[in-house]
Amino acid sequence: MDISPLYMDKSSVLRLFALPCKAAFTNGGIMKQTYTVPVKLPEDLMRKLLIVCKSEGRTPNNQFLFMLRNNIQYYERTKGKISPAAMKEQDIAPYLDTQDTADVKNKG
Repeated sequence: MDISPLYMDKSSVLRLFALPCKAAFTNGGIMKQTYTVPVKLPEDLMRKLLIVCKSEGRTPNNQFLFMLRNNIQYYERTKGKISPAAMKEQDIAPYLDTQDTADVKNKG
């Protein structure tokens, strides 16, 4: 498995960049906006993630999204559904993938 987007920094923590939440198409056939959240992982956790990815046949990005969706479902089951109003209150602008922003501006 290619781990080229990874590098080792001075604190021996692997950084996995560009785990963009790239979604498939919505019901209307329009591509959802994507956001990038850099994730810092210790080396052992990164290696375990790659083993799970290989075993499950997913890329690290897709495995991360799979686990995140499951975690959010668990949260909502135990603590209550997250309301649309609460979601709208969150400022997600800092996480907008700048390449996607440029693509949208060029198309529009």
